[in-house]
Amino acid sequence: MKRRNYLTTVGGIALTPALSLGKTESETEPNPEIEHPALEPLEEVRLAPEEYKRLLPTVIGVEDGTLEVSHNEFKLGVGKLIRSYYSHDPTLRVTYTEKAENQVRAKAGGLFFYPDYLNHAASFLSLFDKRVEYRRKKTERFVFHTYTIDGWRATVRDELGPTEEHSFAVIDNDGISFKSREEKRQHIAQEVTERIFR
Repeated sequence: MKRRNYLTTVGGIALTPALSLGKTESETEPNPEIEHPALEPLEEVRLAPEEYKRLLPTVIGVEDGTLEVSHNEFKLGVGKLIRSYYSHDPTLRVTYTEKAENQVRAKAGGLFFYPDYLNHAASFLSLFDKRVEYRRKKTERFVFHTYTIDGWRATVRDELGPTEEHSFAVIDNDGISFKSREEKRQHIAQEVTERIFR
């Protein structure tokens, strides 16, 4: 079996898995015939909790230096849930859910990103910190999230509570209504993700 090298380009930037083939406990040299889980797309592998923690980058580079990861673990009906925080303000987090269809997702500034590879979650968080000016403001009725990237700006209004009467965002000075909060979040997450990976 040959080692596969995965290369993904998003907006012209090449993203490669950060982890190369490593040694196993019984080997002295890396074996190119053994495929490393970090080189496999997340949709093709199921990660065990300890494997996830071992393969997730422990440090990410951010605008002011580096941030080290810390893990909070819980046992739920969906197996083990691990929240891996690089920062709490703003939230830069990777969440692993053992039995979920999509085991890994990253969260930054209220937006979710579903990576193709495990280290892409850390890349997303690092780029979010470096490229996005993020502000959050809370009132009695709403929470406002503002994302600014290279002159582009989006302000999202989230109504407090489980449902919204009117899902609304202002993107580049244009007011846009959405059918649901979920549709709005997906749209904004896609817009921000495309811009930070350019």
